[in-house]
Amino acid sequence: MKTYYFSFFSISFLLIVALAIITSSISFVSASCSLGASPLEMQAQASPGQTVDIYWNIFNLRGDRATHILINQSKGPAWNVIYLPQASIKQYDVSGIMTNSFENFAVDKSTIVKIKPEPLPSGKVAYIVHPNSSEGYILVDKQIKISVKVPDDAELGKAQDFVFEAVGKCFGETGSVSASLATELKVKITPVSETYYEKEVSSSSLGQKISSIFSQTQIKPIYAVTIGITLVLIIVLIILFVLMNKKRKKVEKKIKKGKRK
Repeated sequence: MKTYYFSFFSISFLLIVALAIITSSISFVSASCSLGASPLEMQAQASPGQTVDIYWNIFNLRGDRATHILINQSKGPAWNVIYLPQASIKQYDVSGIMTNSFENFAVDKSTIVKIKPEPLPSGKVAYIVHPNSSEGYILVDKQIKISVKVPDDAELGKAQDFVFEAVGKCFGETGSVSASLATELKVKITPVSETYYEKEVSSSSLGQKISSIFSQTQIKPIYAVTIGITLVLIIVLIILFVLMNKKRKKVEKKIKKGKRK
């Protein structure tokens, strides 16, 4: 009888432990982390000394908990870059466990609406079209402002490529951190002149062609003028020679006719 009760309690205990493990496993698997961003590419022009302001929308489309976001530059020149809001250490109470996170902000699950949200609801900063357009629009809660200053000595016309990365993470029930998610924003910034001007730098005129020939053959301008005058004189002499030759032939013909008479 004692053996029966011992076996019964042992089996019950093992069942309870197994049920607890299965329950915790199901709870852990159900947790999902999501990260989305828009736009993913952009271009800008700015004169040296100016600042380019970039607004990057971050959203959480399919997650069932907040996604904690950290923004950084992963590629590009070392220009002065400022992020707003700036990254800082924030503390969270995760199911009774105090957890620190170095981040710019956290994004809760995004709201989806069928009709274009104009004007924007309170607390929303933007909206974007859902990846599946039939679903409607995603309301954006959080936006990172990236300010890039063009150096005073930046070379005009030389485009610079930047890549900014948003890394997202989520907390588990025990304060543990899930595997990180990431997305990128590619930005091309071209330094341009502050004032507009227009100047011809090439021409197909005869004068330009002659000048190009002289410059390519490295003939000095004074020599070019001398050569030109010489060519003109030669042409004039040839014409005079032809005319005089014709006149001489006519005279000879007249003389011959006179002798025959």
